[in-house]
Amino acid sequence: MKEEFRVFGRPETALPFAVEMAGISYCDGSYRIDRPHSPITVMEYVIRGQGTLQTRGRTFTAKGGDVYILHRGDSHLYYADPRDPWIKLFFNVSGPLPEQLLEAYHLDGETLLPGCPVEGLFRDFFRLARLEEPADAFRQCALKFHEIAAAVSAARREDRPPEEALRLKRLLDSRISSGITVGELAQAIYHSPDYTIKLFKASFGTTPYAYLMEQRMFAAQNLLRSTSLPVKEIALRTGFEDPHYFSNLFKKRCGLSPARYRCDSSKG
Repeated sequence: MKEEFRVFGRPETALPFAVEMAGISYCDGSYRIDRPHSPITVMEYVIRGQGTLQTRGRTFTAKGGDVYILHRGDSHLYYADPRDPWIKLFFNVSGPLPEQLLEAYHLDGETLLPGCPVEGLFRDFFRLARLEEPADAFRQCALKFHEIAAAVSAARREDRPPEEALRLKRLLDSRISSGITVGELAQAIYHSPDYTIKLFKASFGTTPYAYLMEQRMFAAQNLLRSTSLPVKEIALRTGFEDPHYFSNLFKKRCGLSPARYRCDSSKG
């Protein structure tokens, strides 16, 4: 794997905006970042390739042309696809100003923003981060960050899925433990089940059922990594009444049994 970047030391005094690192990554199949309770805000632009993001209890696939935001205070896990790894521009920033600007542009609840034409702005940020004096770099990068946030917000408004589709997604996210039928989803947006499935798939590239199962598996992984709850209890908390079915499904989807997954995660 190859990277070009500039890294900064800690400022002598706390600043509202500081750059910790900025650059470009030419990832390979080994690229993987696991950052629990991140003290920094990360923004990345994918030039080409694809990979997976896991944060805020959700899983995303980021590919060429996409921007993703990993927020300060959240846990971040992201890794490149081994067959088609990312090439991406990135920057890691700290201080209160980045998240304040993201909130001002209604990006505080966003992670993946598909199809944002902002590669040039990210390249400008990297160029400014290489200014000789860190204080100059920070000032210029803060202005460029503001410009990037504004541009990403504008692209998001243009490409945002229909409100009905977002309502379905929020409803599915709230029902990981209890489950929900297609009929209930259809009733929530006052349409037929067939229309509901087609709308969700057109908006998010997957069916409501497949999305719910993906979210359940991710929630189970989080519980296995971060708690000592018995597998039976985790199965119940993620909507599976039969722990044997849960274990078999988990192994089929994740490649490891729940017990093995927990053991391997504890070693890491």
